[in-house]
Amino acid sequence: MNFKLATPDFFNRNPADVARELLGAKLIRRWHEIEIEGRIVETEAYLSQNDPASHSFIGTRPRNRWMFGPPGTLYVYTIHRRFCLNAVTEAVGIGSAVLIRAVEPLNHFETLKTNRQREKIHELTTGPGKLCEALQINLSHNGTSLCDRNDLWIELPNTALPTNDELVATPRIGISKAKELPLRFILKGNSFLSRKS
Repeated sequence: MNFKLATPDFFNRNPADVARELLGAKLIRRWHEIEIEGRIVETEAYLSQNDPASHSFIGTRPRNRWMFGPPGTLYVYTIHRRFCLNAVTEAVGIGSAVLIRAVEPLNHFETLKTNRQREKIHELTTGPGKLCEALQINLSHNGTSLCDRNDLWIELPNTALPTNDELVATPRIGISKAKELPLRFILKGNSFLSRKS
C-alpha cells in the first residue's frame, strides 16, 4: 500500500472528519536512526464549541496554547504522569484536535518493548499514554508539525478509507464530561484498541 505525507489541508477540517480519516494512516517516529511505524486504529475528536471535555473549552491558557495552533500541529499534554498526543485541526485560533488513542505496531518491536519495559506486544501501544511512552513522545514535541518528516509525522494511505463495516463510532472514553458524544472512532475488531467495546 502506498502512503503520502499528510498536509495541513488534511487537518484543516472538522475534527470528527479528521479523526475518522486518520484510521489506517501511519504514525511514524524517527528515533535514533530508525523509523518506527504504527497504524492508527483508534482516535477521538475534541471540538472547539460546546464540548466541555475539550481542553479549549476554557479558552487559551499556557498549558493548552498549542491546541490553538496551525492545523497539523502537535499538542501534547500530561495526565496521570503520562503524555497524550493530539493533532490540531481547523484553522489557527479555533482550538479543536484529535487525540490518537492507539496504534498497531508495524516494526521495531524490540525498541518499543524496551521503551515500555514490557514484553507483550499488546501492552505496547494500546492507549494514548502507552503509545507516547513506546514512541518516546513528550512535551518537547509540542508545537511541531505532523506534516513534515522530522521527528514525528503522519502518512495517509492512497487507497480508500475504511468501509462502514470496518469503522465504528462510539462514545468517548476515559473522560467525565460530554462522554456520550459519539466521537471515538475505531477499526472494528482490531486487537490493539485501548478498549475493545
